[in-house]
Amino acid sequence: MPHQGSRISRLSINNTHKTLNTLLAFSITISHEEMDNTAQFHLFQELPSELRLEIYRLALQMPRVVNITCDAGPKQRNIPRTAKSFHSDNCARPPSLLHVCHESRREALKVYKPHFQTQTSAKYIYFSTTQDTIKATDSVLQFLDELELRVVHKLDLFLRDPAYFGHFNLDYIKNMQPTLKELDLSVRQTVMIPPWNRRNFVKGVMNDVRIAAQGDREWVRPNIRCLDLDSGRFEEILASEIFEEEE
Repeated sequence: MPHQGSRISRLSINNTHKTLNTLLAFSITISHEEMDNTAQFHLFQELPSELRLEIYRLALQMPRVVNITCDAGPKQRNIPRTAKSFHSDNCARPPSLLHVCHESRREALKVYKPHFQTQTSAKYIYFSTTQDTIKATDSVLQFLDELELRVVHKLDLFLRDPAYFGHFNLDYIKNMQPTLKELDLSVRQTVMIPPWNRRNFVKGVMNDVRIAAQGDREWVRPNIRCLDLDSGRFEEILASEIFEEEE
């Protein structure tokens, strides 16, 4: 019977479909923050280096939703507010492959970069600019610096005040061009507004987008989707959609 080590050494990236499925399953396991001891694969370091790297790459292809909140400084008259620090509930612990070993960390740092540092806080949040989605409320936009505005590809915003989205926040969205590719907006028909004075916030937000697109033909828009969390209704504007200027 051949020695198990010799069988492992013959594995390669071009192995059978069954082997590739095994790699995918294992990549899912090592990407979890917590891993049961019984699920650990103790012969991993005996695999050929090209196979280990392929497993890392498979594990690093899994997109995440990174929830961002902001601790803003005190509001002072005639002085712009700044962010004291940013926080993330699911990024308090960085992606696990950053801490498995030197080899996995080297590969993980090709995907995850530290962002969201401020002048008053050295804390940072690791995220993948191309595959992770940043999720936040619209009030966070004003505290993002130019670096964050320029690198985010996918953004999910809850609009606390959708009636004023076009007035206060669309300029921040425009500053994220051309990198921003996907923008998901969500609203609620707040009960604080009297029924006779309510408006369809989804239509209102998307109308603001159309007006902005008509007024700025150079705007490289992302795909934009606005969802009413109460009814489930939504509207979508594709990046390729063309709006004619109103006369």
